Amino acid sequence: MGYAGGVSEKPTYRNMGDHSESVWVEYDPQRLDYAGLLEAYFELGAPERPLFSVQYAWRIFAEDDGQREAARQALERHSGAFEARLFVDVSGPARFWPAEDYHQKYYLRGSVLLRDFQRHYPDPAALRDSTAAARVNGFLGGYGDWLDLRAELPGLGLSEPSGKTLMNMVQGRV
Repeated sequence: MGYAGGVSEKPTYRNMGDHSESVWVEYDPQRLDYAGLLEAYFELGAPERPLFSVQYAWRIFAEDDGQREAARQALERHSGAFEARLFVDVSGPARFWPAEDYHQKYYLRGSVLLRDFQRHYPDPAALRDSTAAARVNGFLGGYGDWLDLRAELPGLGLSEPSGKTLMNMVQGRV
């Protein structure tokens, strides 16, 4: 979670300027190509009317002309599927500014599992950047099921009691 797309330096939640709340996505093109990443983006939905604030704008920051064209084509295709004009800004690369630590890992921060991660990552920036913490945050937020979790659990770095707690939390959603 962070901010991108504006010109001001070091935006914050309270002083965002012309930036939008954004997510930085790093992906392995051997596992998911850019077209697949765009499909995942549009599976989230897209706005059919302009937003009142640049803070919440739907934006795609393409790294090069090829990505920009692929994003435009995906936008056009999905506008047809939605049978409406979609208000998604496709632009060139933008500097990404991570949000403040208290805006990171929302579901994990509200969980008893946070203490386990804080032992592994006493530095808040390391916790913010942890892939394992991001995965657990996703499971806590309802993304992934217990079968996915069971496969990933050994690599998440949780203590055995925390692993069981997480599994029970995810299984309890069913």
